[in-house]
Amino acid sequence: MRLLLPVLCATLLFSCKAKDVVSGSALPALTAQEILARSALNRQFGEMSSKVNISYKVGEQGQSFSARVRMKQDSIIWVSIAPMLGIEMVRAVITPDSLKLLDRFGKRFYIGPFDRLDQLLGVDLNFAMLQALITGNNIDLYAMERYESRPDAVMYMVQVATPTRREQRKGANMVSINQQTWLEPQHFTVARSLVVAADTGSSLDATYRNPMPMGKVHFPERMAFRIEGRQQAQVDMQWFRPQSASGQDFPFSVPEGYDAIK
Repeated sequence: MRLLLPVLCATLLFSCKAKDVVSGSALPALTAQEILARSALNRQFGEMSSKVNISYKVGEQGQSFSARVRMKQDSIIWVSIAPMLGIEMVRAVITPDSLKLLDRFGKRFYIGPFDRLDQLLGVDLNFAMLQALITGNNIDLYAMERYESRPDAVMYMVQVATPTRREQRKGANMVSINQQTWLEPQHFTVARSLVVAADTGSSLDATYRNPMPMGKVHFPERMAFRIEGRQQAQVDMQWFRPQSASGQDFPFSVPEGYDAIK
């Protein structure tokens, strides 16, 4: 479940009409919109599959395990977790509107709406954000024209121009969120994404290293997530030979005798 990383979510209102000049930098000057448009090309992975090693720590407790991940862009994330001797213990199938979990060790299962992740993780999350986080892409919380670029010596950096208080979802508290994203200039892959709730100081700091060619896109080999909030958490992921794929299966079935998770 720690693969389903939490993200701080809100919407900000701000404007950015003029061309932003990245002054004081050796990099060519680009607007935030030009930077994000080039970065968006890395989202077009179609389908992919890979093995990934994951380690996480929440408070004083932690664990490491391996998983097999299959994804179909904007459609489905399939995860098979095998912590010991390659024996599957947990399977998850996530779509934009549904969540399916199979706990083979406890002989339990859950099938329900994607919104259940809010309850499980204690944060607001949608499929697009989850997909962006685990593929190393920008988290599109806001319209592209509402960003601005800032000077940086070796990378491009874009940020929210003027954070404004707005509710995360219907009935949620009003929050103000700052977001900054650093992108390497060669392939415009995300190197770091920092999201901070100004009201509470809660934050998500995601870093991505060693972008590898995968078909027509680049996929980061290593990811690290540091979460500060009601509790501290850290998640590290290392992907092995991510590959473009097509026509993959995303199987999920519940064996007889399994109990439903309410």
